[in-house]
Amino acid sequence: MTRKLFYYFFLNRNNIHISKMAVNYVQYPQQEPPISTPVKIAIAAGVIGILYYLLVLSKEPTQPVGPSTPGSPSTPGSPSNPSNPSIYIPPTPATPSGPSTPLLPGPAKPMQPPARPTNMTDCGYNSQPRGWYDIKGRGYRNDFCRFVGDAPIWWSCAVQGELGPDGKPVMYSENGKYAYDPNTPFDPYTGGLTGWSCP
Repeated sequence: MTRKLFYYFFLNRNNIHISKMAVNYVQYPQQEPPISTPVKIAIAAGVIGILYYLLVLSKEPTQPVGPSTPGSPSTPGSPSNPSNPSIYIPPTPATPSGPSTPLLPGPAKPMQPPARPTNMTDCGYNSQPRGWYDIKGRGYRNDFCRFVGDAPIWWSCAVQGELGPDGKPVMYSENGKYAYDPNTPFDPYTGGLTGWSCP
């Protein structure tokens, strides 16, 4: 408790008297101003940063690392990236000396079909089906087939590349070796052969 003197004046008719009066009062402690929100956020961020450093960064090895020396193998403690030593780049395996490994062949080019024959001993009856077929399934129609013979006639094919005992191309196939099928795709004969009934 503190005592403080107050002076007051009062008018007593013709005389002015100055008196003093003691007043008792209680002095309370002064309150601090409240902390603003940005200051609280800054303090919290600082505390979190300190905890992260203490719990995470302080446990990492502090020994400086640098690029490995030439000729020595790279290790996890010696990254081979001088611009960023914290990134480990595994070493490139050495290329074995000696003859180079041959390259694998690329896809085979499509085979160019051979030219069709220009000579045929017998082109068959022009009133019956005839033309160029693919008897062997080689992907091109270079085999000439037609009806030949007399009473009865039969289906005969000159397969390109087929040779007889004498080494000459076979112009006729024996009766019954090949059968005519109207559903088999073919190129109709339009001329270009020399031989009997080959206009």
